[in-house]
Amino acid sequence: MSRARAENTTFSVTLRRIDLDRGERAVLRDVDWRVQSGQRWLLVGGNGAGKTQLLKLLAGSVWPKPTGRELRRYRFRGEAFDMPAGVAEEIAYVGAERQDRYEHYDWNFRVHEVVGTGVQRTDIPMRELKPAEQRRVATLLERLDIGTLAERRFLTLSYGERRLVLIARALASRPKLLLLDEVANGLDARNHARFLHWLNGTARLAMPWVFATHRSSDVPESMTHLLELEQGVVKRRGALRASAARELLQQEARMFHSREARVVHGPNGSGKSTLLRTIYGDHAVASGGTIVRAGIVPGVPLEQFKLRTAYVAPHLQTWQAPRMPVMEVVASGRYASIGLNEAITASDRKHAERALRRFGMFALRKRTLAEMSYGQARRILFARAWAREPKLALLDEPFAGLDRATRADLTRRLNQWLADGGSCVIATHHREEWPAHTTHVLELKAGRVIASRALGET
Repeated sequence: MSRARAENTTFSVTLRRIDLDRGERAVLRDVDWRVQSGQRWLLVGGNGAGKTQLLKLLAGSVWPKPTGRELRRYRFRGEAFDMPAGVAEEIAYVGAERQDRYEHYDWNFRVHEVVGTGVQRTDIPMRELKPAEQRRVATLLERLDIGTLAERRFLTLSYGERRLVLIARALASRPKLLLLDEVANGLDARNHARFLHWLNGTARLAMPWVFATHRSSDVPESMTHLLELEQGVVKRRGALRASAARELLQQEARMFHSREARVVHGPNGSGKSTLLRTIYGDHAVASGGTIVRAGIVPGVPLEQFKLRTAYVAPHLQTWQAPRMPVMEVVASGRYASIGLNEAITASDRKHAERALRRFGMFALRKRTLAEMSYGQARRILFARAWAREPKLALLDEPFAGLDRATRADLTRRLNQWLADGGSCVIATHHREEWPAHTTHVLELKAGRVIASRALGET
């Protein structure tokens, strides 16, 4: 490749002495890092370490703290930019917030239209795609092995299928830098394999990427470098082999015991989330079907069941108002509502404080949800569910996006609740997340039960 052509295709971002605050909290401190063409970075660190904010800083959607010594410089096509305005459209970001926007705004476009917005670099379809653009979309869907989804409506897809579609959308923009924020969360074995196959195939591309993850099983062979954050500070940075990265991310042995725990598993789109939401009462049962809930007989409002059942699912994080105080978010769990219709009462506060203590979040009770990291927000979601003193917990991929330390801590707290007599139903793709004393397992495929067995307590 000629020098002139290389300058037209290379892309780099340099960060020097970068600090970042959210509210009054320091998120990143004194970050030095450079990402350049041909590099494939794995970004690791615990919940609250600052991974998402660092990716957003690269993307240009958040700004560093003005200290007078900071440098954020982009180089593209032989030019240098000290502000992201000239290059932001060349950077593609895929993460939970992008996915959540579709549900929040009810953007239920067809899959090929969603991917087509990547071509147009818009949020929603603005025009008909040209034939060449349509071929580009079709090629990307096939490359990720999701061509059969092209005519499906986005909000009818499973959580994992949506992720793959949004990765295709990001690639449709032909980015010069790709940022992947925990995108492997919620992928079943098949879709996870599809994703890793594609990621490993990028080894021949000049496009650099940064992939944030917590799991050793997510580490692609194609990675070249690793950046580790610890409480907002760079702990480790440099070239690293995939095998060494996996060793770093090996999970500690879990201790998760239960009085009664039932597991629901199956591929993306098999109906796990729909089943749990139907049990909870968010979906009606089709004609001819029935659900028997203890204590809920004709004449007793279904709301009574919800008020004694904990429900945790990633989509609930989307539904909470970011500026809502943590105390109110948790108190709303007493009413199984999104937000509060009345001012918080003394009783609400008492139950909310108890739930916050249960999940180790009492010290953050005066903050807003917007000030929480992804992992902290999930803890708040658990506290919200437990504000109603439940006897049954319905957990839909409750550990998605959580680092091993947070998962271990939450399972320890759940263990105590289960040992005290609680019961849970958990939907998960990961065998290591099954409770150690699982009593029943249900396997779904395409909305049908293909296996159901009792394992018995040990």
